[in-house]
Amino acid sequence: MQFTLDFNNTMSDVLGSEQGFRPEDIDGLKKQANEIHKNLQARRRTDIGFYNLPYDEKLLKDVLSLSKELAGSFDTLVVLGIGGSSLGGRAIFNALCHPYHNLLHSVGEGRLSPNASIGDVPSRCGRPQGSPLQARNKRSVLRIFFCDNIDPDGFKPLFEILNLKKTVFNVITKSGETAETIAQFMVIKKLLEKMIGKKYR
Repeated sequence: MQFTLDFNNTMSDVLGSEQGFRPEDIDGLKKQANEIHKNLQARRRTDIGFYNLPYDEKLLKDVLSLSKELAGSFDTLVVLGIGGSSLGGRAIFNALCHPYHNLLHSVGEGRLSPNASIGDVPSRCGRPQGSPLQARNKRSVLRIFFCDNIDPDGFKPLFEILNLKKTVFNVITKSGETAETIAQFMVIKKLLEKMIGKKYR
């Protein structure tokens, strides 16, 4: 996999000498960039498993299979995690999903004609390109919320709008010791046990 960054429009010949980068500025970063690359490659060869996740095709198939299974039983996914454990998923969500993805659950008859064409809208989050928006009970994707803060003013209101019996939680902490994420999990675990019982899992 290759990643290419085109920074031509940030150069001094485009932006001017006061704001743009000069060729020598870029050249001066090459040594540092090479060192960073070597460091990352060295870490990939250790037991830090998540460095190789993008290249694990079996895991990808398992994740896709699980996502279909969950979409058949739940209508909402809540991601618990802070920092990179939240930002990575949030970045993908914002890049690939409809800007109002979570509100598409409420779209039904009268909101859009059954024969309406939205072929000029890009395919996003599992919805086939060119198909009309579907009613809630026909959707094959989950609403997704990211809880990246333990502030009760932001945490508690989410649970006022969720049906916990139709909500699945993804707890992300690479170390397994992130205090904020564990605190979130303990609160949710108590709520699930109270509403659903010991079989909440």
